[in-house]
Amino acid sequence: MSVREKTQTAVHSPLSPDELPDIAILLMVGAAETPGLPPTRRLIFIGDELEIGRSPSEGAAARGAALAVVDPLVSSEHARIVRVSRGGFELSDLGSKNGTLADNARVEGRVRLRNGAPVFFGNHVALFRMVSALELEAIKTELVSPPGPVATTSPTLAVACGRLTRLPGAAGGVPTLGGTGGGR
Repeated sequence: MSVREKTQTAVHSPLSPDELPDIAILLMVGAAETPGLPPTRRLIFIGDELEIGRSPSEGAAARGAALAVVDPLVSSEHARIVRVSRGGFELSDLGSKNGTLADNARVEGRVRLRNGAPVFFGNHVALFRMVSALELEAIKTELVSPPGPVATTSPTLAVACGRLTRLPGAAGGVPTLGGTGGGR
């Protein structure tokens, strides 16, 4: 049984059928040396390509498709994420000394990234996500001002939390459903 099969989410997607998760992002979860990254450095847009390294190629940097990482365990040109189809992305290691991991497996050649896949490079860990415009805005808001001590990495939960924060100003009661004690 895979990790994905064991994981369950109690929050259902708030997206309408015409709202496709078509924006690729990396959510930088943290780094061993700098665990508390500021919100502006946690959300990375991928576009059609993203090159990751201490000093990514000039071409990638000129196209705005580079993520420069200050980390002695990251090679100059470490890894690359490339769009291969609508909603489909692949990750390849660029011959880095310390390797790249995706879904807890070493990247050999190119691997297809699944939505929610953890990606490890050097001391850094990120989550690959495909999000809709609604989810992207909810994630941006949550990164700046999370409702709890830590911002979520779940786009669905970010949207739900954003909606819940508006409830205290609403008129009327709010029904709470759940098991015994769930409303307390």
